Amino acid sequence: MKLILLLLTFIFPCLLHGQFTLQQRLSESDSISYLPYNNSNAISVIGQVVHIVYTDRRDGAGEVFYKRSLDGGMSWDTDKRLTDDDNVFSGRATIAAWNNQIHIVWMDRRDGNNELYYKRSTNNGNTWSDDVRLTNDGAISEYPSMASKADALEKRIARLERDILRNEGQASLF
Repeated sequence: MKLILLLLTFIFPCLLHGQFTLQQRLSESDSISYLPYNNSNAISVIGQVVHIVYTDRRDGAGEVFYKRSLDGGMSWDTDKRLTDDDNVFSGRATIAAWNNQIHIVWMDRRDGNNELYYKRSTNNGNTWSDDVRLTNDGAISEYPSMASKADALEKRIARLERDILRNEGQASLF
């Protein structure tokens, strides 16, 4: 009797809590796909909506791709390529999201040096802004990282956009 009570009290409730689903491949290519290796945020979750950015080498040197799930990861939209610099590396992307706004920063070599670029979506990843160059320095700029605390990030993004407009497309990060 004590054994049954023990099972009902401690073991059975553990079985009722969250469970993992089967492993599912998210990238749609046979090439190398990877998340950034500097521990930056590559996944952002708001309620049941999951946003992922990653680097994929299916088109050459590496490009930034975006993927979204609207049902907590049970099903996924098709891959969306966010960069288009064939044979020039773009990657190490980081993401921050809240409400319907998604912000992405990545490292890009299109200018002959490692520079950081930014783009955003204001409609939950359906469409994306043009790329905005964030750094312009002879030194290497790479391994970006963003936080997803909405108030602080919203103020930083607003400040960044204001600085970009004021400086004719060149931004400074503080």
